[in-house]
Amino acid sequence: MKKFQMKCTQYWPDKDDGQTYGDVTVKILRTESLSDYVRRDLQLTLSGKSRKVTQFHYTAWPDKDVPDTAWSLVEFWKSVRKHKAYGMGPMVVHCSAGVGRTGTFIALDIIYDESCETGDIAIMKCVKNLREQRVNMVQTVMLKKLDRGQEETNVPVYKNAEEFQSEIIWLPNLSGKDAYIAVKRIDDATLVTTIREKNIKCMITVDIKSPKDVLFSIGVNQSKTVAGVDITCKKKEDLGVFERNQFSIKSDERKDPQKLTMFLLKTWEESHEVPSDLNSVLSLLEDINLFYQSPSERIGCPKRKITIA
Repeated sequence: MKKFQMKCTQYWPDKDDGQTYGDVTVKILRTESLSDYVRRDLQLTLSGKSRKVTQFHYTAWPDKDVPDTAWSLVEFWKSVRKHKAYGMGPMVVHCSAGVGRTGTFIALDIIYDESCETGDIAIMKCVKNLREQRVNMVQTVMLKKLDRGQEETNVPVYKNAEEFQSEIIWLPNLSGKDAYIAVKRIDDATLVTTIREKNIKCMITVDIKSPKDVLFSIGVNQSKTVAGVDITCKKKEDLGVFERNQFSIKSDERKDPQKLTMFLLKTWEESHEVPSDLNSVLSLLEDINLFYQSPSERIGCPKRKITIA
């Protein structure tokens, strides 16, 4: 029940003693509760014949909204894919209306298989195909202007859509803590001041034109002063599909130098919706995970905007 309207009716019992729905008796054999989903092993009996069904119940996705983090949905999807029954027959997917959240999960599963087979990610094509078979699959809020002067287009609108206009917004990590700072291309003084004030230790950029920025113009063992802050490049590493650069930042407000590691992904052109090499993104994430173990903030500086309708 939501807003006095009946939504999806529960079709499994709360206890292990079983319950009958119409002609089918459902009994819970096993329940495993995790942070964002519940796995249940159910026994369905009809006319004396029984079969086992495994239910994955994702609990972190509000109706007509988005999950707090995409990673929890990805981990949930991975658990479904790893189940021994996956691929043995059709998989039933449902939410309340069977379009928004249902369509998103199905699209995720299809796009993954297509990317493995073809090496391409065609999000819009996949969603279009789904919507041709069922109206409103993968719901979006439409006709919203995110940039003045641009034509209205179908784009997803998130809870922080107004904040998206500002230069700097905070984004949460898996635990819900503000751990990411997403910024537009901003001037050097604002960038350096943000890094210093927020004690940023890791910076990630997917804009290959960023060498125009001050950090990329500093050679190894060279220094520059920006906004009263002395920046020295300690090391530069070209790892093929991305670069990893290390800096030391000194200011009068800090006794000890601040360390900053900056990653630059080199495989994502501004005019492209996806990177030219998808494995490069995975390689970058793996390297960041190895480097970055503390809960401090990360800062991301993309120039482009990616919309998934």
